[in-house]
Amino acid sequence: MTSNQNNAERQRWLRVIALAQPSQLFEFWDSLELNPIAEVIRQPEIGLAQVKAATGGSGDAYKLADVTITRSSVRLDSGHVGVCYIKGRSKKHALVGAILDALMQNRDFSAQVEKLVISPLEKIFAQEVAQIRSDNKKTQVDFFTLIRGEDE
Repeated sequence: MTSNQNNAERQRWLRVIALAQPSQLFEFWDSLELNPIAEVIRQPEIGLAQVKAATGGSGDAYKLADVTITRSSVRLDSGHVGVCYIKGRSKKHALVGAILDALMQNRDFSAQVEKLVISPLEKIFAQEVAQIRSDNKKTQVDFFTLIRGEDE
């Protein structure tokens, strides 16, 4: 696997962890029945991040809002370092997320974590997105213009 593939895979599971509902994440975390020894490098801490947007999606950037984030980092006894940044104020979510990130980097645990945590959360997220798209489609309005004879 190339470095870019590794980065893409890590971005995928970090995204899944960050977007997961805390209750679902904790439920799948408990199903792992793992108790890894982890040194907390950065205690979960709450802060703000500035969200920027661009005019028309590609124009001049402007400050849109501030969002509350929580971050944490850990080191497993295997030496793998895990990090997690989440939107919101759940310190437990950030800490568990950092441990899961470190476990996913460890070949001894990555398949188990992928099967019992990441894949199920990814499926739930995909179903939620599909439901939102379906709900939005129901209220979609298509506009069209009729050409009037006198405009010719």
